[in-house]
Amino acid sequence: MGRLMQHYMREETWRRARKTQTRQWHAGTDPQCKKESAAYYREYAAQIRELANGEVDTALRDRLTAVADAYEKLADQLDRRP
Repeated sequence: MGRLMQHYMREETWRRARKTQTRQWHAGTDPQCKKESAAYYREYAAQIRELANGEVDTALRDRLTAVADAYEKLADQLDRRP
């Protein structure tokens, strides 16, 4: 993976992490936000899986798949919350 792509992935990860923290805070208080957050996390997981499927480096592909799984798990937890 080139330096530019690594930089983009790092910046995108930080941007989404900040957005995730905000969503987690709101999702604890608003049922509608929980549904929206779960949908957002599932969509993001799908994007990460798409990147993983196109990756030739097996270690990176496995790591991307693990990140996508974590987002799916988070979405499932939000769906199960009362």
